[in-house]
Amino acid sequence: MADIGDRSQLLLVTAFLLAVSFVVLALVVNSAIYTENIATRDDVAGSHEALEYRAELQQSVGAVLTAVNKNSTLTQTEFNATVDSLSSAGAVLQSTQGRLVNTAVSNIEDGTRIAQTNASRNFTGVGGKQEWILTDSNVESVRNLRLNISDPGTSQFSLVANDTDTSDADWRLQVVENGSDQIDVVVTVDGGPNRQCVRDHDGSTVIDVTAATVAGKPCLALGQLQDNTGTTQWIGANIGDSFRLEFENADAVTGRYSAIIGPAGSANTTALQTSQQSDEPFAVGAIYSATVDYAFYTSAVGYETKIRVAPEEVPP
Repeated sequence: MADIGDRSQLLLVTAFLLAVSFVVLALVVNSAIYTENIATRDDVAGSHEALEYRAELQQSVGAVLTAVNKNSTLTQTEFNATVDSLSSAGAVLQSTQGRLVNTAVSNIEDGTRIAQTNASRNFTGVGGKQEWILTDSNVESVRNLRLNISDPGTSQFSLVANDTDTSDADWRLQVVENGSDQIDVVVTVDGGPNRQCVRDHDGSTVIDVTAATVAGKPCLALGQLQDNTGTTQWIGANIGDSFRLEFENADAVTGRYSAIIGPAGSANTTALQTSQQSDEPFAVGAIYSATVDYAFYTSAVGYETKIRVAPEEVPP
């Protein structure tokens, strides 16, 4: 019961600290969860504890990173300050239990966020282009790629990862309405067999491409490590070292979308706005990944490591 009390007290303290600093509710909640998990356990110290804290740190700092990227008023400075403030608060509380947990951001990898936040708009580019290119051909990594479809339409929309250097080899996701209350998601890798997920559509269906889920449920078409021919299914796999992102028949669907591309690629700014305030699709700077130095010490255990934080990053 003492453990529960300690965790509750720390949650309140941390939430207050973040509320004063940023007044961003989502960031406060996620960061409070991070501090609660990392700094308040009182069971017997051991190596398994250090590893558990490590996993919790990666998940929770990832949530903070996501919140910063979504809010145009927050920057890398706020991200660093949040992690530093929580580390300091956690260190004070841990000292009462003979423990030390310290975290600090040691490196940030820049990226680009491409998104549309207007749920009533179709997926066409600026100026209404139906077939359009979102990025250059140098994209090597993408994460947090989500399509939130409000109206799938009866015509087929395609998201394409196109390797322009390898005879136009591509990874292709197609979305189409199936009847009046279902949505079909079909994935094809370089002209191979179709892999399909069918889900009920109730007015808003989230296709989380890099988490491999549709409507909150796993979709093997997106996340299957290999099909029966040995083909990896996740986005960009088996088509080359780099690719560009494209939309085809973009007026067939309506809704929102968002993706974070890594530092090797660039957004196609001729087809995208450069302000997050726009109702049209936009591209803005973002944090692609962060490296966090993590140290955990008790009288019995000392553990230090560097943790890469890049939520929903697919394997190379």
